[in-house]
Amino acid sequence: MTFPESDRLGATMQRIASFIDGYRMRRSLGLALIASLWFVGVVAFAQKPASTATPSNAPSNAPSMAADAASGEAGVASARAQLIGRWEEYSPSRNFVDFLDDGRVVLHLKQGEIGTLKTLDGVWKIETENALRVDFTVNGQTFGRTAGLRFEAGEMLLLEPAPADTVTRHRRYEGELPDDYRW
Repeated sequence: MTFPESDRLGATMQRIASFIDGYRMRRSLGLALIASLWFVGVVAFAQKPASTATPSNAPSNAPSMAADAASGEAGVASARAQLIGRWEEYSPSRNFVDFLDDGRVVLHLKQGEIGTLKTLDGVWKIETENALRVDFTVNGQTFGRTAGLRFEAGEMLLLEPAPADTVTRHRRYEGELPDDYRW
């Protein structure tokens, strides 16, 4: 995946790369972020559009709107409960990520993957039951993305929309991190 120079993430990637290893650094960070999540434009798999109310139809739409809001809140709560914990990305590459109950996210890195960083630390938020937002801060620079989110057969699927149209697959991971992620 390439990042346009005008893109905030692309600019951040260039600054990080300037002190580490140029192209290799940008590619490693880009792949780590894509592979672990993520995060690109809002894509919802089967999201029902929200009802809209205008003054002329508010009374007749009010029960429907309340039901939609309650349904949306329940969907977000369900997605949040399913997301919390450690996940192993196994396709298209391999990474480990922790989604903590307090809204923090930790992406574990192999030694040398991004200079001397052991983890990328950030925050996460379920925007809708089908959209996950993750923001990382590296060297004082924050960058983030929103990805489509879906849980299927015990797996977490994250969808990166066009042009990549990549689905990143994760499964629950129990126990200690593999040796190449503990350094």
